[in-house]
Amino acid sequence: MMWNFLKSPLVRISFGLVMLTVSMLLVTEFLGLVPDTRFAEIRSRRIIAESLAVQFSNEITDERAHAIEEIL
Repeated sequence: MMWNFLKSPLVRISFGLVMLTVSMLLVTEFLGLVPDTRFAEIRSRRIIAESLAVQFSNEITDERAHAIEEIL
């Protein structure tokens, strides 16, 4: 009975569509068509760290240490 269900055209078409989708995703990943978000994340973290460094250095030169604690 189980094998009859697997021979159904609906199951075969669904399985074929799933395999087509998976293979398309793998090919686009292999070719580099999917954007890599790691670089954008690292760049945004670097920008935030640089802006915090500028802000902290400004507070230190003004000798306002309590403001640094508030910023953090």
